[in-house]
Amino acid sequence: NNALKELADAFELVKEKYQDAYFSLREEMGFSFYLDSKDDKTINEISMFSYDMSSLFSILNNRPAFPETITILYDNDTYNVMSIQVLTSMRLEQRTINMAKETSEHRHMPINDKNVSLDKIIPIWLSNTDRFNVIATLYQYETGFMTLSSVYGLIILLCTHLEDINAYICDGKIDKKFKYSLPIKHYGSNNLIRCISETFNSSIENIGANISDLRNELAHSDREKILMDKLDINHYIVICEALKLIVVTHVFHLIGIDLKIAHRYQDEFLLYIEK
Repeated sequence: NNALKELADAFELVKEKYQDAYFSLREEMGFSFYLDSKDDKTINEISMFSYDMSSLFSILNNRPAFPETITILYDNDTYNVMSIQVLTSMRLEQRTINMAKETSEHRHMPINDKNVSLDKIIPIWLSNTDRFNVIATLYQYETGFMTLSSVYGLIILLCTHLEDINAYICDGKIDKKFKYSLPIKHYGSNNLIRCISETFNSSIENIGANISDLRNELAHSDREKILMDKLDINHYIVICEALKLIVVTHVFHLIGIDLKIAHRYQDEFLLYIEK
């Protein structure tokens, strides 16, 4: 933007004027963590722990995240070290690797250590990784590429998650009348709810019925394809990503992230969805 360009130009002028001065400029930002276990751990156990940690950051950053390197210190001896290049040794789609290696700007991370307490949410996340594994996988192994068949399956999967969220909100009993609309209205920001209703070209009040009808048309081959005939691949992708934001906001609630912060997360990444 203009402000950043003006700052960069001014910095160049200052460097030229004060050629003997030394300037330290951070060009990269990354996350690292130190694991100190009371029990002996196998390399596989350490790798799985690293995966669980990175899966949280893949959601916070809305793109694949994997540890690049795992460095193992034997008996805290800095001279007795084994380093494993993790990212290059994993069997991943090339698109996933490319997304994981893209440059990330902290300004585009709505959830960070300034507005959430990572030392509080990380233990909750790690103790519930089995529960969050399905939604984490959607972010961790994202390729940035969708086909009609893949997005059909994702919408059906996300609808199942919405039903579970409905039961959570209703203390174990699914409110069938508002099976899909209740989770959306409970967790969705105004912008996200508007996005879904506009994608269906319908009113906000009919969001639940639209999602229910679409889910049934996708899941049952003998159903008349009324909505499916009106939607194209771009509509499906918007619906899929919007529902994914609702589901992940429920996960944020479970690990202790405030709904207002989650709404900022929704609105930030909604900008990419609607492009």
